[in-house]
Amino acid sequence: MIVARPINEREPCLLEGNRYKDLYLYDLDGNLVVRQNSPYEGWTYDALELVSESLTTDYEALQFGWDAYLGDKKDDCCVGSSEV
Repeated sequence: MIVARPINEREPCLLEGNRYKDLYLYDLDGNLVVRQNSPYEGWTYDALELVSESLTTDYEALQFGWDAYLGDKKDDCCVGSSEV
């Protein structure tokens, strides 16, 4: 589940500065499984949620769990996980 959407005004907007970065999905062993280009207009919360649902069902390696980042993992912009 993508959890990037802030639920109150004290939580940071994870899309700020990251809208145009690719979405990376890693399996629970830390292996990159999917790299999805950002949409032309940049990511929105709805777009992230929609694409994550389809990608995590399409790739067998992600069936046991995954972590999602905008930008490479080293950029440290985690936007979701199956482990939340």
